[in-house]
Amino acid sequence: MKAANRGASVRARLLNRAKADRIDFNLILTRYSLERLLYRLSVSSWADQFLLKGALLFDLWFDQPHRPTRDIDLLGFGPSEIDDLVEVFQQVCVQTSDDGMVFDQTSVQAARIRKDANYEGVRVTLTGKLDVARCALLGADRHWLWRCHYASGRTRVISGAS
Repeated sequence: MKAANRGASVRARLLNRAKADRIDFNLILTRYSLERLLYRLSVSSWADQFLLKGALLFDLWFDQPHRPTRDIDLLGFGPSEIDDLVEVFQQVCVQTSDDGMVFDQTSVQAARIRKDANYEGVRVTLTGKLDVARCALLGADRHWLWRCHYASGRTRVISGAS
C-alpha cells in the first residue's frame, strides 16, 4: 500500500473501531498518535533515556484503562536543556514507520515551565498527521509529558487540560 494511502486506511479502520466499540473517535485518534510517537521513541537511540509513567503506564498494567488520556508522561534521565530536548524529539519525529502517522520535525518546540513552584519541567510541543487529521502534542510536567489536542480535520479540538 502506498504511504499516502496508509494514513487514510488506518484512519478508516480506527473510525470503524470507534463506531463498533462506541468510543469517541477523537480519543482513539489521540491514543493512536501517542502510541505511535512512543514507538518511534522506543526505536530511537534515546529510548533508554526515558521511562514511561502516568495513565498510559496504568493501561499496560490493567485490563481496563485507568482513564482516557491525551498525554504521555515520561521521566527523563540526563540533561534537560531546551535545545537538547528539541533535537531529541526532532530526531524521534523523523523515525519512519508504516503506520500512517507523520510527525513534523520542524514543529518541535520546548519551553521551561514551573508546576506549583515545586519543581521545574520542560514543555515540548509538536504536531503530527494521520491522513487529514492533525494532532498537536503538548507536554508539561516534572520531566516530560505530552498532552495531545486532536483536531480531526474539522474545527473541533479536544482540550487536554488536566
